[in-house]
Amino acid sequence: SAREDDSEKGQVPYTTLSGVRVVSPMMLPRDIGLATATALDAFYERHPEGVDAFVAAKLGWTLAQATDGRLDGSQMDTLALALDKVDDGSGFIVGSMTVAGKGRVMAALMAYHIKQGRVPVFLTAKANLFTAMWEDITAIGEADLFKPLVFNDYKAPKADGDEEDENGFLMPQFFTPVQRNAAIADGKMPKGATVVFLTYSQVQNPTQSTQRKITFVENVLRAGGGLVMDEAHLAAGSDSNTGAVLRHLTDLPKSGVVFSSATFAKRGENMGLYKRAGYSGFFKDDEEMEETLAKGGVPYQQ
Repeated sequence: SAREDDSEKGQVPYTTLSGVRVVSPMMLPRDIGLATATALDAFYERHPEGVDAFVAAKLGWTLAQATDGRLDGSQMDTLALALDKVDDGSGFIVGSMTVAGKGRVMAALMAYHIKQGRVPVFLTAKANLFTAMWEDITAIGEADLFKPLVFNDYKAPKADGDEEDENGFLMPQFFTPVQRNAAIADGKMPKGATVVFLTYSQVQNPTQSTQRKITFVENVLRAGGGLVMDEAHLAAGSDSNTGAVLRHLTDLPKSGVVFSSATFAKRGENMGLYKRAGYSGFFKDDEEMEETLAKGGVPYQQ
């Protein structure tokens, strides 16, 4: 059969713990499939009510809401595991493939932070990705919770042209540039703001303006905020100023760090960014971790 052929090639079907249907059935490399099954079995031992009831309780949804299709089965599994890690103050990598819908998982995680009285900080690669994130926030039914303080300038996407407009995005504007700049200068969230949106470029150049933004994010995270890093592989460079800043930021949140990237495991020397996700527990320091993961290659990193 086709499934047997896939198994012989080292691929196994992903079986959800959630009872919600999976929109795009997935195959996993055999070793990762085994590790995933082990993680889900361990989750079930800790939470015998199951994934769907666990997620519903955490998000304040009814079971009917949690299973109404706002998240599919694989997203429910991923969200449950990530929430577990947020609660214990460690970290989690959402490493699902591109079509698996990582955005809705991140949206739900940020909604959880807000409902817990925490300010989530959402970092991503390009401003145009704010549009997709707002669509995901709306799709899970939580748009009323979100009033983002956006560091990037609001700029409507180009109406035509073949080239992607990386700086243009569509979402409601809750704070004017004057209000945003005043908040950054004061180092405090403006009244009514519930989440911070920014791109990695906002903390990239070592200028006075950039340092104020870094200090602002530090203040939010030290005050209990949560950190959600999209396209995390682009932030993992070990030898860049941006990489150093972001590694520092991942050390601050008491409520854990969630990384999202389908290609997070690329280079061992960059894996230090993800140490909150459990890697650091196996090594004496960052240097030993990065050297060992570099030697082991992608399979070992995953």
